[in-house]
Amino acid sequence: QFKVTSELTWSKEYLHLITSLLPNLTIALAPHTVTCYRHLLFFDRLNYLQNGGLLGGFRSADTVRALVYHRFHISSPPSFSALVLHRSGSRAWKSQNQIIQLVRRIAIRFNATVNHSDLFGYDLQKQVALFSQSDVVIAAHGAALTNVMFMRPHTAVVECFPPYFYELTFETICGLEQVLYISVPDFPRQAQYAVAVKYYRQGSFYQKRRKFIDAPVFPPSSQLYDAVMRAFEYVTRWRSVFRVTDQWSESSSWRLVVCY
Repeated sequence: QFKVTSELTWSKEYLHLITSLLPNLTIALAPHTVTCYRHLLFFDRLNYLQNGGLLGGFRSADTVRALVYHRFHISSPPSFSALVLHRSGSRAWKSQNQIIQLVRRIAIRFNATVNHSDLFGYDLQKQVALFSQSDVVIAAHGAALTNVMFMRPHTAVVECFPPYFYELTFETICGLEQVLYISVPDFPRQAQYAVAVKYYRQGSFYQKRRKFIDAPVFPPSSQLYDAVMRAFEYVTRWRSVFRVTDQWSESSSWRLVVCY
């Protein structure tokens, strides 16, 4: 249920997108009523995996992505590109330039370009365009990764976590969107190490993980290198075997060309 007066700009644009494309969509139900539907698509946040459920399944994910692509006239990207997301605040990259340089060294091997952005000032259309044109996204854990729902199938995401922390939010979205997901955890021998290990051994860490979320992100370089390399190799294999035309035809249908 959206409250238009209090929602963020991104949410307002999202609501406008859905209502403009699906004019008969019921956004909110009156309390204490029961309504039956022949078909139902979940677009809003759902309560599964304890925290982080987004979209109700493959059909909802495909529908949202298709509607957004159609709305903003998204076409196939012209070249192989990677995106490094900046982040400020408590979960900022500890050494952002080092991360970007590592990604660039790998990108050169695949003849790919590297972009980087903090999404500041981007409206929904610009965010959709940026993520839909990116083959590999590297980012610290944060809400900006919600945009992976707009990435094309068989692209890749590398998510780097603060020390000891993990969460399934964006792994779930990637699974629904057919995007390869790779996580890079970090377990340094720091002050909170003993506490984190205790929670892991008790099997209670996921319930208490938020205690560890606000910390700078500095993934081990070897793990990050392997993760980014795996992402580039995956996308390259797919692009080499299949040619996917992600453009809308005049009849608003997808076309898939398989080349052997």
